[in-house]
Amino acid sequence: MVKTEHTNGSSEESLTGMRMCSHNPNCKAGTAARFQSSNGDVRLVCSISESQEGFLTEEWVGFEEGELPSYWDCFSNFCQQTILHGWHYLTDQGPQRTPATQHHPSSPLNEATHTFQYSCSTTTSSHRNGESYQNHNGTCRSSPTRSNQCCDTKSAKKDKPHKEPEKRDPTGCCCLCVRKQTKSENNVYRSVFWSIIVFASVVSGGFFLHDNTSEFLKSTVQTTLDSMVPLSQVLFPSVVVCNINQIRKSLFNELGFYENETLVRIMYEDFIKGTKDNSESSNYTGMGTENDETHDQKRKEFYEVLKGYLIMRNISVNESIIWLSHQSCDDMFIYSKWNGSTTYGHGENKRDFGTDYGICCWYTPQLNFSAIPYGPETDWNYWFGTVKKGAKTGKENGFSVLFDIESFDYGYYDEGSEGLKVAITHHLDMPIMRQRAFHVAPGTENQIPITPTLYTANPQVLNRFTPDQRDCYQEHEIDLKYLPKSHGYRYEMSNCLFEAAFERILEDCKCAPGFHNEGGKDAMQKYEVCKGSQLACSNEILNRMGQYSLVIDTVDNITKECLSNCEDQTNDLFVTTSLYPNKKTFKDREEFCILGKKLLTATCKSPKRLPLSSDFPDLCPSLEELPDFLYQCRHNRWHRERIQNKSLALKIENEIFDYARSNLAIINIFIKEPYSKRFRKTEKMSRIAYIASSGGLLGLCMGFSFVSLAEIIYHCFICVSLFFKKSSKSSRRRLFKPPPRFT
Repeated sequence: MVKTEHTNGSSEESLTGMRMCSHNPNCKAGTAARFQSSNGDVRLVCSISESQEGFLTEEWVGFEEGELPSYWDCFSNFCQQTILHGWHYLTDQGPQRTPATQHHPSSPLNEATHTFQYSCSTTTSSHRNGESYQNHNGTCRSSPTRSNQCCDTKSAKKDKPHKEPEKRDPTGCCCLCVRKQTKSENNVYRSVFWSIIVFASVVSGGFFLHDNTSEFLKSTVQTTLDSMVPLSQVLFPSVVVCNINQIRKSLFNELGFYENETLVRIMYEDFIKGTKDNSESSNYTGMGTENDETHDQKRKEFYEVLKGYLIMRNISVNESIIWLSHQSCDDMFIYSKWNGSTTYGHGENKRDFGTDYGICCWYTPQLNFSAIPYGPETDWNYWFGTVKKGAKTGKENGFSVLFDIESFDYGYYDEGSEGLKVAITHHLDMPIMRQRAFHVAPGTENQIPITPTLYTANPQVLNRFTPDQRDCYQEHEIDLKYLPKSHGYRYEMSNCLFEAAFERILEDCKCAPGFHNEGGKDAMQKYEVCKGSQLACSNEILNRMGQYSLVIDTVDNITKECLSNCEDQTNDLFVTTSLYPNKKTFKDREEFCILGKKLLTATCKSPKRLPLSSDFPDLCPSLEELPDFLYQCRHNRWHRERIQNKSLALKIENEIFDYARSNLAIINIFIKEPYSKRFRKTEKMSRIAYIASSGGLLGLCMGFSFVSLAEIIYHCFICVSLFFKKSSKSSRRRLFKPPPRFT
C-alpha cells in the first residue's frame, strides 16, 4: 500500500500496489494515471478506467492490435496474483511486455546497457514547508517540492556511477530509480531453488487433495456410541414361546390309532418332518417289515380317518395339520403377571402364531388380545401400532408367565429334549425360532434380565447416502411381500431373511409353508401347502435361513439385498435358572390350586387322560376322590386343615408336586438397567470436515483460502473473456502510453 499525505491534512491510499493520479500531465485527457507495483517495482500506467476491475482488464489489452497475450503471459500473471506465492522468484522483476518498453527504445527506461524503472518503495510521502520528504528503508531524502529532480543527475553519475539518480514522478512523488537486472544477471540458483519449491508445493497439494477427496467419496458411515437414554424411549419386548413337542400324543387318541405305530409314523413323515411323498400312491414302506400291499392299505385307512377328523373339526384339508397337532396356548398357559397385575385366563394373551419351528404362543403384555376382533380381516398393523414406548426396570415391573408343558403328551421325537423354546423379539417382527430361541427346562424358574440397545441414524446420513452406502433401510424405502406392514410387521433384518427364505421355498419347492398364515395367504392361494417331499424341501431351506438375502420390494417392485433397519432396538439377555417348585412351600402358593383345578376340570376329562395316566396313574383318581377339591381351593389357597382325610390330602399334595416338578416352568422377563445405550450412525467425513481438511492441506502447501478461490475464478473469467474479445477482428487502439522522460 502507498500512502501520500498532503499539507492540507488529506491523504491518498492505493490498494494492491496502485495509486490513482487522476490529473497527471503525462496522461491524455479522459485517462487516469496509475502506479502499478510489481514486486517492489513501480510503473506508470495511463488507464481509461477508474475501477480496479477495469484496470485489470486493460492490463491485457496493451498488446498490438489483434495480438493475443501468450499463454505464458496469462499463466504467469494468474500465478502471481492468486495462489503461488513463490512465483515472483521465477519471473522477471516488473512487466514482461508493455508498449512503453517495446516501442520507445530511446526512453531512459530502455537503454541498451541497463533498464530503469521507478521503484517507489516509499510508503509515505509528506509535504512540509515546501519540501517533500520520502521515507525509504528508514532513510529520509528531501528535495524541493516544485523541482523535477530530487538530486542532480550529472553529479549523481559522477559520484555514484553504479546508481541512477533519484527522480520525482509526475505527481510529485520522490522515487529512487534503481537499476533493473537483465536476464543475463538473474540468479540461476535462486530460480532453480524456487522452481523446486513451487513445483513441490503444487504436487504435494494436489496429492493431498486427491487423497482427501478419495477418502471423502469412499467414506460412508460409522456407528458410534451416542449416549445413554431413559427407558421412556424403550419398547418392552414381546415373548414367543414354543413347546418343543409339536405333535401331541393325545391327537393319535383323538384320531383313533393311539397304539398304531405305523400310522403314527406315516403322519409324522408325511405332515411333520416331510421326508416322504404324501400321496396315497406312495411306495412308503414305513419302519416295519410290512409288505407294500399291507402298507398301502394302512395308508389309505390313515387318510380316510384324517379327512373325517378334519371335516368334523371344520378344518380345511389343505391347511397344515400342525395347527391341530401342537399343544394349544390355552393348555400351556397357567397365569401371567405384568406391572403388578395378574391374568389367569389365557384370553387376554391368546395368540397362536406360526413360526419356522412350528405353532407357538405369542405374548405382548401391553396388548389385551381378547379385545382384538380376531379373524382374516384383523388389522394387526393398527392394533400393534397402539403399543407405546416406555418400560420400567426391575422384576416387579416385568413380565412373568407360568407354563405347563404337558411332557406326558410328547409324541415329537425329532427333538430329544423336553421343555420350551423362548424368543425375545420386537412386537412387529417374525421370530426366527430355529436360530434365536433358547431352551427352558421344566421344573425351573428362569430369570431373564434384558439389556435393550437402540440404534438410530443422523438425518445427514439418511439424506446423503443410499441404503447400500449407509447399510440400512428406512421404513418407507422397502416393504416385504409376505411380511407386509398391513399385517402388523415392520422392516427388519430378521424379517427380511425370513422373507428371502420364504420366497426361495416358493421358487424351489413349489409349495407354501402351512404355518405362515399371517401374511402368507396369497402364497397359499397360488401354491398348495407343503407336504411330503415338498415339506422336506421347505424344512431344508428354513434350516439354512440366513444364506438367502434377496427379497422382492413391493415399493419399487425390484429385488433388493437385505439390510438392517436404520431405527432399531435389540435386546441382549442372559438366563439364570433355579429349581421350581419348592416342595415345602408349593402347597401354600396359589400355583398349587391353579394347577389342581386345571388337571381336575380339563386334563382328566379330555383325551389327554390316557397319556397322563401312563406317567401319573394316581393323579386323576386322587383328585376325583376328594369331592370338594374346588371348595378346598377357594381363592386359590389350599385349606388342608379343613380336610378330614389327611392321608388323601397328603397324597394329593405329593401327586400335584410331582406333576409340577416335571411340567411347570416359570420365566421372569424384566429390564435390567434403568437406562439404555443408543448407537448412532454418523458420517465418517462430513462435508464440513472435508472442506476444513482440504483447506488446511492446501493452505499448508500453497497458502490457499476462499479468497484465493475467488481470485482464481475472477482471473480465469477475465482471461477467458479477453481471449474471446481479442479473437474478433475489430480494431482497438492502444491504451498504454510510454511514461515521459525525466530530465
